[in-house]
Amino acid sequence: MNRNNNSLPTRIEINEERDKRREKAGENLEVIYKRLKAKYKVSEATIDEIKKIHEEVPLKRLAPKQQKNTLCALVYIGCRLGKESMTIKEALFSVGLIPELSNKEKQKEEIHKRIAFVCADLGIRLPAAEVKEYIKRFCTKIGCSEKVTERANEIAEEINNEKISLTPINIALAAINMADRNITVEQLHQISGKSHIAIRNAIKTVNREANASLFFYSKTLVLKYLSPLSG
Repeated sequence: MNRNNNSLPTRIEINEERDKRREKAGENLEVIYKRLKAKYKVSEATIDEIKKIHEEVPLKRLAPKQQKNTLCALVYIGCRLGKESMTIKEALFSVGLIPELSNKEKQKEEIHKRIAFVCADLGIRLPAAEVKEYIKRFCTKIGCSEKVTERANEIAEEINNEKISLTPINIALAAINMADRNITVEQLHQISGKSHIAIRNAIKTVNREANASLFFYSKTLVLKYLSPLSG
């Protein structure tokens, strides 16, 4: 018997709808886990870490959009805990969300809020993101040689991050560009989601810092070898 459109749903209908949503959510999760392994090469151990966090977070109580944003946060947190670098853009794509070009900063801010909320709620302390992990991921995406990857790591190690206050992602992008000048800003933008301006500024900053470090090192060598002569 069909009920009137204006009448309220029965308890049975509410429960059936809830069960359907839960079943669909479970299917979506399996798709996401497969995508993480196949496309983003995320290890089984990190997938287990994401699953463990997911069990603690009641996604089903949230609205559909909040579910996606929170799931994106869980993927990002799990990858950080598993020491597998992932950008917010990659986390968005992994859960089936498309970055909003017109509202990118607001969307990113919302994901960061979700990350902070989940970490605070579960008492998780995220380890510091490592530049070398981002270099490894980005170089793999571009198809860089081992020589370029090694050189990028060497450049990153020479940089005083506390002095220049750049994020690990920006340092990684700049170091890759310096290691191989044939890698364009556009390529770096495509693999990271960072704006062209942010990447160019990072390259300038890292270039300046690397040159300063080289000048200091050269000056130290000169003084070292001249000091016996002056005596």
